[in-house]
Amino acid sequence: MGTDDIDDFPNRLEKILDVEQEELNSSKRQHHTDWDNHIITLSTASLGFTFAFLPIGSGTCFIVAAIGVVSFILSICFATANFIVADRGFDVAFESLILRRKHALKIKSCFSELKTSLIDAEARGDNTAYDAAKTQCSAQLDTIGEETDLDADLKKQNKINNNVSLLNKAKTYSFITGTILVVVFTFINIDFLGK
Repeated sequence: MGTDDIDDFPNRLEKILDVEQEELNSSKRQHHTDWDNHIITLSTASLGFTFAFLPIGSGTCFIVAAIGVVSFILSICFATANFIVADRGFDVAFESLILRRKHALKIKSCFSELKTSLIDAEARGDNTAYDAAKTQCSAQLDTIGEETDLDADLKKQNKINNNVSLLNKAKTYSFITGTILVVVFTFINIDFLGK
């Protein structure tokens, strides 16, 4: 292994982490923009509901309207919860990235020490010093690997992803139910107004 190879691995690792951090930052910015747009849309829709309802006729008509409005309210609640859970997912991803960056710095330090030992060993013609440095670097890399609990990070991220998926389904079905019931309510009211 030459000194160029020793420098190459930590530098590639750092570049990978830089790209991942930029993607996370970009995704989080987009997430917050979507969240702002979502809140504005919901506020506008709520204001529209205030002025849009036709007079409620019979008991059945009232029940249809009430369930429709409750469905829309549930859809809004699920959507808002979805944004909060997704935001927590970004926090978990950033925590994982920070931890992996710390480990990358330790790896870079380990490889830097290995490079120094290689240069010293070559200058003295002492292969045993280089072999000892390789063994020490390997042991340090094993320790760094043991410090990283990637399974725990993956479990956290999977749990958040499952919750986001569940909330996506809940808000979609609530919205569809609300839309159908408000359309039914409107047709019932049109029928009452026509009589």
